[in-house]
Amino acid sequence: MNKLELLKLKKKLLTSALITTTTLEAIGLGSKEVNATHLKVENIPIAYALKDVELDKSEEELIAYYSNVYGLNYDKTYEIIYNLTKGFDNYAWDTFSLLDGKIYDRKENAIIAICNDIRHNPKNYGLESLNDIKEDVVETDMSFEELVEKHSDLQYINKVIPATIGHVECGSDMNSSLYRRQNNCGGFRTQSGYMSFPSREAGVIYLVNLLKDSYGCTIDSDKSFLNRIAAKYCEIPDHWISLAYPFYNNIENDFYHYAKQNPSIENEIGVTKRLVIVSDN
Repeated sequence: MNKLELLKLKKKLLTSALITTTTLEAIGLGSKEVNATHLKVENIPIAYALKDVELDKSEEELIAYYSNVYGLNYDKTYEIIYNLTKGFDNYAWDTFSLLDGKIYDRKENAIIAICNDIRHNPKNYGLESLNDIKEDVVETDMSFEELVEKHSDLQYINKVIPATIGHVECGSDMNSSLYRRQNNCGGFRTQSGYMSFPSREAGVIYLVNLLKDSYGCTIDSDKSFLNRIAAKYCEIPDHWISLAYPFYNNIENDFYHYAKQNPSIENEIGVTKRLVIVSDN
């Protein structure tokens, strides 16, 4: 796949969540089916140059999509995953286990994990530095709420929890400078300062995974889950909760689908004191 073809593919995939099914035939790739959500066909043909194996197209699309999310060169990322999994055909790939023996329940989650690890630990993959694989991100058109919903579904957690945290931290219009400039939707910071993410989606993935892996958020977690976060990381937990609960209630009632069209609700809730979740990494 050359650079122009890859760019065309990325632009199409960035309108999707890679969930529902359409046919490759619709975009000139034959009759074999491929996973894609609301794929916009604009008479732009995409030609696939398959590598050494007959690769399932959904896998190739996932690698193209998430290499972009993490600001990585597609060809180099493809090669790393190809070699790591011995041509996408070894036990690790079949069980979606790519890092340190961890088993992922979906191939998409495995690809997300490896792209994230390549970005943060490039030397583990034979690279001198991130600059050897770094590439500009083409940002998705998906909203914060759509990204939260997508990745909460992938991780089986209650999507209202991360959506609430994002809106408390960044305002009902998601317009905080930290989110706009650093794609940081949760006030995340380490000892060296506030964290930056290569894309908005990468920041959302971090938030969702942190809630699941470090705090035990599940699909059954309810509004009371927010108390656990506030008690540990807020200087004035009761104040943060008093701001978070209205967001939770509104989001649960599909508030975020019309918040931007309802300034009175935005003004009433407003931008709040920042919550800081400190990463252990």
